[in-house]
This record gives sequence, C-alpha cells and structure tokens, in this order.
Amino acid sequence: MFKWLPHSKRLLWLFVFLALPCIVFAFSGQTQKDREKARDTALRPSHHSGLPVVGELVRQPEPPEEHARRQLKEQWYRQTTSLREIKDPGQLVDGEMETVNLRFIDTMEVRESTAPQSTAPRGLPVWLSAVVIGSILNGEAFVDEVRTGVYTDYKVKIVQILKDSTATLYVGSQVVASRAEGAVHFPSGHTTNYLIEGMGLPQVGSEYVLFLSPIPNTPEYEIGTGYELKNGRVYALDDENGSANNMDQTTFIKQVQTYIAQQGGTKP
Repeated sequence: MFKWLPHSKRLLWLFVFLALPCIVFAFSGQTQKDREKARDTALRPSHHSGLPVVGELVRQPEPPEEHARRQLKEQWYRQTTSLREIKDPGQLVDGEMETVNLRFIDTMEVRESTAPQSTAPRGLPVWLSAVVIGSILNGEAFVDEVRTGVYTDYKVKIVQILKDSTATLYVGSQVVASRAEGAVHFPSGHTTNYLIEGMGLPQVGSEYVLFLSPIPNTPEYEIGTGYELKNGRVYALDDENGSANNMDQTTFIKQVQTYIAQQGGTKP
C-alpha cells in the first residue's frame, strides 16, 4: 500500500487513511446532535415550554358520558380560539416526516367571563377561579371532531391550593387542565406539531403554579398561565411573563398569595 511514496509520506497517508473513518463518524455524530438540538428548540413554543404530547388523528372510542363532556369542551374551544384546518399532509413534507405549524398572536388572552379589576400584574391572573400548585402526571392530545383545532388534556395532581372559588378542589385530587396546542400523528405516518409562539406547554413530570379557569358545563379547566417550580426557582410557561424567570420560589408564591388576599380570595 502506497509503495510508490517515500517512507515519511507513506506513514502520513496511512495515518490519514486510518483516522478518516473516525473523523467522518465524529462529524456525523455532531451533525445528528445539532439536528436533535434544533428539533428540540423548534418543538418548544416558549423558552421554558415542555415538548408537545403526540395524539392520533383518529381517536379511540370513549364512554358516552366522557364523550358528551368532550363535545362540550370542543364547542367552547371553537367559540374562543382561532380555527385552523387539521388534515393529513402525506408522509413527507419537504422531505420531513415531522413539521411544525406555528401560529403567532400579539398577546396571550387569559379568559374568564367575570374578570374583576385587580392590582396584580397581567402575568398573575389571580382573578381566575383557581390557583394551585400541581404536578403534571400525564398528557393526551386530541383533534376536535370537526378537525378545526388541537388541544392537550393534562392530568394534574393538586399539591397545594392557593385559591379555589369553585370549592371543588382538595389536596391530592386530580383534575384535567387543557391548553389549545399539541401534536398530531396522521395515518400517513407524518406528525404535525400545532403550536402558538410564546405559549408554552407543561412538561409531564414537572410541578407548576397553575392559574386555572373552569371550562363551562364541565368539571375541567383551561390553563390560563403557569410557572414551573424547579430547584427552588420559578420559570414562566409563557414568554410574555418571562420577567419572573429565576425568581426565588418561596418569594414568588408569597407574592401570589398576597395578590389573592388583595383580590378577596382566601389562602388555605
């Protein structure tokens, strides 16, 4: 091998020949790592969002009572959120089996029909019916029956109650809290992530301070906004509330309790 080259050059080329597979492997690994990082970033609609939960386009049959409750929730979502067509784009879109459908809005809307005047900042909507500390147990994404929207139901275990105007919550209970985002796996094999810029999704397994609004005629809630509790600090679920990021957890919770008291709510 390389017999026509001088000895020193033969050694140099032999080194290059042996090292080349390692170099190519390292480069490929770095490229794959970069791709995974870019995908992770693209799938998080806010700086401290969790990843979307993936659901199927065709849902599994439900008990009649649960199905009726879901219909009520989906009717409410269609009346209160912007609609978009949910359809199978085929297996590949621009050569990719997974894409992001990102929607932009000017500001986050925290809904409740009877929101009174409050001295609390917009990012702390203590006028909502419930403010709790809860652990996200799991999530499930759904496409509504007329295929004009996607939402994710999160099962939340109540750790602490800061406010409960509904008088239905208790520590240790589990409730369903939803957000109008999520991912859909289509029959073709393609997955589309339907996200709203700046509006985060809770991370399953994490703990949050959640501001909740009841969904009419159901025992379920919509997540108005939230703050992840992590290593003694708080991190805003929605980017517009990012001024609270890295605040001391105890200080933050006391601040929320103070605004609740000023609002006329009760502290457990």
